[in-house]
Amino acid sequence: MKHSLVITAVAILMYVTNATAQAAAPPGGGGTVQVQLWNAFVPLFAPSFTVSTLTPDAAITVTRIQVQLPNIPNCKTEAVLEVSQAGTPAIVSSLTITSATNDSGSISVGYAASVPITMSVSTPAQCGFFGPWPALGNVVVQYSTSSGGAAKAPPAAAPAPAGS
Repeated sequence: MKHSLVITAVAILMYVTNATAQAAAPPGGGGTVQVQLWNAFVPLFAPSFTVSTLTPDAAITVTRIQVQLPNIPNCKTEAVLEVSQAGTPAIVSSLTITSATNDSGSISVGYAASVPITMSVSTPAQCGFFGPWPALGNVVVQYSTSSGGAAKAPPAAAPAPAGS
């Protein structure tokens, strides 16, 4: 029984980590939108640390951040999970961990291609001695990429005939 649960959990994790779906073409252009998931496990939301790094080959748009915990944390300072990319200005999406189910809701934050994006615990939880601490978190960052058929600028107007 124990082994079948472990195998099932690994199969689900592999499916979630590699999930990709195609959506309709973006407005104003052809091509397709690839919806993908960036999945990570956070053993404890303290101290501050980098959980994972992703360097996209193409520009991406983060559309949702979700964190699931097995318990409801009870902390005086709530942990914050951050998805960020260095630059001027830095690009940041964050989610405060307040319950067992945490969801940013629909967001749209663009990140550049070929620049590392980090997922980190930016603010560690500060909980009482008996907790419960936010731990054993499954993080899912949903993002999309556009491919092909980028919107084209309209053709330039023809010059007016001379003498008119």
